[in-house]
Amino acid sequence: MEHHLRENIRRCRREMELTQAQLAEAMGVTIGAVSKWESGASIPDIGTLIGLANFFQRSVDALLGYRKLNTGWSELVEQIRACSRQSDMEKGIPLAQQALLRYPNRFDVVFHSAYLFLVGATVQNQETMLERALELFRRAEGLLDQNTDPSLGRRTLMLAISSCLSGLGRKEEALKALADSNDGGVNNYQIGYMLAEEGRFEEARKPLAESMMDCVWRMMQTCMGMANCLVGEKRYAAALEQLHWLIALLDSLNPGEPCYLDRYTAMLFACSAGGRLELGDRQGAEAMLQEAKVRALRYDSQPDPRINLRFYQGRPSFAHDDLGSTALGAIPRVLEQQGESAGTLLTLWKRMEQEESEKE
Repeated sequence: MEHHLRENIRRCRREMELTQAQLAEAMGVTIGAVSKWESGASIPDIGTLIGLANFFQRSVDALLGYRKLNTGWSELVEQIRACSRQSDMEKGIPLAQQALLRYPNRFDVVFHSAYLFLVGATVQNQETMLERALELFRRAEGLLDQNTDPSLGRRTLMLAISSCLSGLGRKEEALKALADSNDGGVNNYQIGYMLAEEGRFEEARKPLAESMMDCVWRMMQTCMGMANCLVGEKRYAAALEQLHWLIALLDSLNPGEPCYLDRYTAMLFACSAGGRLELGDRQGAEAMLQEAKVRALRYDSQPDPRINLRFYQGRPSFAHDDLGSTALGAIPRVLEQQGESAGTLLTLWKRMEQEESEKE
């Protein structure tokens, strides 16, 4: 709790247009006493306080200006999180210790206090903080059923526990914590990285390879999703940038032999033609269609549904789509999905095909 007595006495006196001398006379005290009340040097005794409240026609609580401090568990958690973000250990550690004393079995308090200690251990390189963080993360694991934050879960906890164990030099325990929460290979990159750091290269290759393939596949889907959003918002230039960035990434990973990446980038160029046309660049749209055709023919010359990647040393990964058996035949189907531009794009495509036939 905190109060604002000195400000309220001054404010009430001024509202009544009284001098300090007049208030002192009304209350039967000296001018010096009133001055000290208003400066905060002293406070009235209980009898005088009640008299002041009556004189100002306020309740004692209102005159004191009592208000509850934000010290509920949710407010404490927000303050602890703010300290973590700012790496403010001087304020954060006492706050976390106070919160843990008051709410020792509250998941949010325990987890975010643990994270604060983990940040502190990283910033200040203190092993004791790391040990404290590990202890609290372990406690939070038993309180997980209280969690209401969808961004937190058992995997988050195990990652944090693994980080603590690794920092304490307990590498095998850290690896086990990661393996125990590796559903769907979500921790492969951490497991592979840690094994490689330990010089265990043969063991590291498999999880790293699987992680690499997963990252590329997710990036393909993420970028296409973002491009679709940008097109929906009619931000065609930004959508083109997104598609061309993805194409450049996939080209840098293409090992140089026909594979599904050729088929996929052919579709990306077909989508890019739609963006060019929306921007009024008919010539650019035709260039995109030409490049789509080159890549489609390359794939169709040796169709291979594998996703081959440079640097990849894992088991083969295959991809399939519903656009037809050939990459060339898939392009018109992609163009049909380009909204208002579809008709013009299909006309351009048919003209290109006809011109190619006449040349032959």
